[in-house]
Amino acid sequence: MPQNFLGWPRKLLVCYYQSAGWSSLVARWAHNPKVEGSNPSPATNLTRMSRVSNQIYFVYVLWSASGRCFYIAISDNPPTREEQHNRGTFKSWSKRHRPWTVVFTEKHPDYRSARKREIELKAQKGGRGFFVKTGLDPELFGR
Repeated sequence: MPQNFLGWPRKLLVCYYQSAGWSSLVARWAHNPKVEGSNPSPATNLTRMSRVSNQIYFVYVLWSASGRCFYIAISDNPPTREEQHNRGTFKSWSKRHRPWTVVFTEKHPDYRSARKREIELKAQKGGRGFFVKTGLDPELFGR
């Protein structure tokens, strides 16, 4: 393998520049079975967790009259999530802008399509496109 000015394999140097820092480099080197003399791969399986398949998800939009803002998210049970937001059950941004009202829900056959729609709505930042995509009347929200 070609070496560089540090005497390291070129592939390793590229990994460093594309990574977060030296600790990342050490971790890549230590657990990469393709690199000579590396440790065996870790016993834990670090696969991504998937959402429940064949479950219906909803994209929901909450409105806070006190904060004059929207909250867009995904849930399999929007009414329960609305209660949790209004009770302040979790530490979150939404706790500051209580009370919340559900103003829009949209049913999706799976998590992936719901997440895609959530990102699409969040990208609108509550502007004109947001109201067009949801069908909400901007005048009801002082916009």
